[in-house]
Amino acid sequence: MKILLISGTHGNEQAAVYASSHALLKFIMKDHHSAVEYVTLNIPGLNQNTREMPKPKAPTMDFNRAFGCEPEYDIDDMTKALKERIYDWATAVVDVHNSPACDNAILVSNDKFAPAYIRFAIKHGMHYMLRESAADTIKRYAVYSGRIGFTVELGGMGFAPGFKDTIEKQTEFVYKLLDALDDEPPASFLSLSSDRHIPQQYNMFPLHAHYQGIVRYQFAPGDSIKQGDTVFEILNPNTTGILEEIIAPCDCILADCEDRLWSTPGLEVCSVQPIIPVEVVHG
Repeated sequence: MKILLISGTHGNEQAAVYASSHALLKFIMKDHHSAVEYVTLNIPGLNQNTREMPKPKAPTMDFNRAFGCEPEYDIDDMTKALKERIYDWATAVVDVHNSPACDNAILVSNDKFAPAYIRFAIKHGMHYMLRESAADTIKRYAVYSGRIGFTVELGGMGFAPGFKDTIEKQTEFVYKLLDALDDEPPASFLSLSSDRHIPQQYNMFPLHAHYQGIVRYQFAPGDSIKQGDTVFEILNPNTTGILEEIIAPCDCILADCEDRLWSTPGLEVCSVQPIIPVEVVHG
């Protein structure tokens, strides 16, 4: 396996660079068969703590979504060089990001390859989140170039109280993925794909508050939740009495969970990722 490990795609996601470099060091120090090349992208963005490299051509464009076929979406020579490296050398691409709204997960696009990636995640005990296919990201370019492609979202954007424990967990997650890929035959991703998608109902379920008050979570991002369990409560800010309990609609994982402590009626407080039954994954 030839693994191209990428971090720093977005310049404001600097913890991903820290975790990836430390995971790579751990990988190199152990006995593995795979070759790993490490690329820190978007150095100007990292220097300025911004997502774009260079100045974006449109308000919504950033480096991560510069991999479409249209020439106007190429960002100079760096994007083209990365495409060539993916196409000419890599067997697998791992693009590592940070997110304030989830905790250490593989993002799985809901396309024909989804069952193979979900089987891989379940096999290796790795948290995953199923999403609709994203824009033209690095992962999407890799997958549709016939390579194995991962987008990894690590919870936490940077230094904060508890950062040491957080970064250790991020580092371990990236290392675990590299270690799993080292033992995984590429054919398990490519030959087992199919033309079917995972059913639509297995995408994210948003959970809303119906009262104004204090949000009290019962679970942390990445935790498994049983159907009928309380995901979060809304408390009266004056008495701390419980105004409502929001119940899990199915067996799920707490996925998107912003650092939100105050609710208003109708507010989307968080989302859950339904746990996909084995029979759906295996067809």
